[in-house]
Amino acid sequence: MTRPELAVLMSAAKMYLTQQLESKTDKLAKPCYEHYLQVYFPAEFREQFGAHLSGHPLAHEIKATVISNALINQCGCGFLSLGDNGNGQLMAYVDAYLTFDKILQAEALRDAIYCLDNSIPAEHQYRLLLELEQTLSEFCHWSVAHKAGLHPDCETINTYRRLLDDYRGYLEQHASDALVAKIQHYQAEGAPKSLAESLALISQCADFPFMALLVNETGQDFVRIGLTVHDVRKTLNIEDITRQLAQTPLRDYWVRAVCTTLQADIERYTALLAKQILYHEADNCAGYLQRHADQAALKRYRKIYLENSKTNPVNLLAYVVLVRALGDVVVIM
Repeated sequence: MTRPELAVLMSAAKMYLTQQLESKTDKLAKPCYEHYLQVYFPAEFREQFGAHLSGHPLAHEIKATVISNALINQCGCGFLSLGDNGNGQLMAYVDAYLTFDKILQAEALRDAIYCLDNSIPAEHQYRLLLELEQTLSEFCHWSVAHKAGLHPDCETINTYRRLLDDYRGYLEQHASDALVAKIQHYQAEGAPKSLAESLALISQCADFPFMALLVNETGQDFVRIGLTVHDVRKTLNIEDITRQLAQTPLRDYWVRAVCTTLQADIERYTALLAKQILYHEADNCAGYLQRHADQAALKRYRKIYLENSKTNPVNLLAYVVLVRALGDVVVIM
């Protein structure tokens, strides 16, 4: 696709998203969206008239325009494909993106990447920006799939930032080879050490929303949660299943929807089992399953998993059956 064609597509995407946002006047009237009105005006203007900007006759239109410009500029036109047709998911994705963008302080990271102009190749800068957007996209998928109902208000942002700081501490204490390799890779491409460390940590945060939810629900710290979740995934080969699903070509809306639903179900069953293990203070997942699981359901799940591993399924039906079998193991207990 040529650049003029991309420009037309981005313009159309911004106009569509702006119209969708403008139709949500109650949403835009909430205090958490006031920031997007303020940033439209120069700093000197805000200092003098900031208290009166909410009464601007085009306040809602300005907020909608600023939000849509930021989302499409950063995520691309594909952002509009995240929400499905007309059931409100697009607005849920907008709220999730705005919330996690602030939680990760992504704007500061983008500015740091932009400052590398003429210091590193442009393609490396684009790659860093795309990896940041990929993490935000994964967080948005999680939020919408789990109906988290996030909004970019101060309380939500501050709560998740505290959890993110704890999670970063957990990652640093249990630094994996992948994390160390990522930092070295970014530095080799010319990123400063501090930026390389920040981006590498974020790249390893795919589990953060899921783990943060478990921390809130169980009262345990990230170390205990992390060890339990890792044990559950290893015992039931869940990492293999999620890896295979992630490699599935997303040919159309329905394939994407089924993959998203299956991944959400896998996380939900993993969380349920982890919480049960923590509640019963079991030593490990295998011992807990031996004592509490329906052995027939567990045997059936393992059999389907082995069959799928041997045949390399060409469609999602095999994974639908497998994830349902996993649910039988967890829910029956």
